[in-house]
Amino acid sequence: MKKNLSGFSLILVLAGLFLLMASYVYATATDPTGPQNIKRFNSSRFNTSNWPSIRIDAEAGNVTELLITSLTQTQTWQGYYGNITGTITLDDANNWTMYSWALAEPQGEIYASNGSIVIWDNIRCVNYSNDGATGNYSENITKLETWLGLHPMDVDGIDETFNETGILSDGATPHPTFYVGTHTIAQGTCPATDTYQNDSKAGIDFVEVLLTDNQSIIFTTIIENDNPSDDTDIYGFDNKTHDFQMIVGDNGHDGDDTITPYYFFVELE
Repeated sequence: MKKNLSGFSLILVLAGLFLLMASYVYATATDPTGPQNIKRFNSSRFNTSNWPSIRIDAEAGNVTELLITSLTQTQTWQGYYGNITGTITLDDANNWTMYSWALAEPQGEIYASNGSIVIWDNIRCVNYSNDGATGNYSENITKLETWLGLHPMDVDGIDETFNETGILSDGATPHPTFYVGTHTIAQGTCPATDTYQNDSKAGIDFVEVLLTDNQSIIFTTIIENDNPSDDTDIYGFDNKTHDFQMIVGDNGHDGDDTITPYYFFVELE
């Protein structure tokens, strides 16, 4: 009888351990990770030589009305674009691979954080109207724009740029639902923007949203083709195909040439 009880107890213990292990496995999220490698190509800037001076003749005694149209480079934003290749892998804690699957057309997100460590369990949308009493500058529009050297009325400010949430009156499409680890970012809930396609603001395919973990601001772009049945690349701002486009903030106002480091993470599906 004691032997049977001991055997039954052992079965209960093993069953409990199995359930514990199962719950642990299912509760463990695959958070975004740093990329294996990033290859940086040449950067380019606004070319002022494409816009030489225009001659206007002056004649004493004349009063002449002028309408001048001009371009100037932003002192707030850095742009990134390019392509991504990826692999889904079955690894252990030491990154020994049991099996892997190459992705012909990766889907997912690319994250650029101004903090080297992100607490992914705290991830959420940036809230411009937060009083900023908690965390760093990531929850208050005034603190965010001060960080970038912006004035409230600057046209290239943060809330002027990431100004799409929900379904807008002009018919703009809200950002889609996506996932950060096990956290759901519901459609149209974050400040969002669409970077251009073919030199035009009409683009809707390169979506970027603002996230925070209450310490860092995390610029998040959705990889352009979030449709696994479609491997057709989409044309970007320069009428060439890219997997992603994104902009990140940097204060270049008043001759400030201090660089802003960003830390990239990737989450592939």
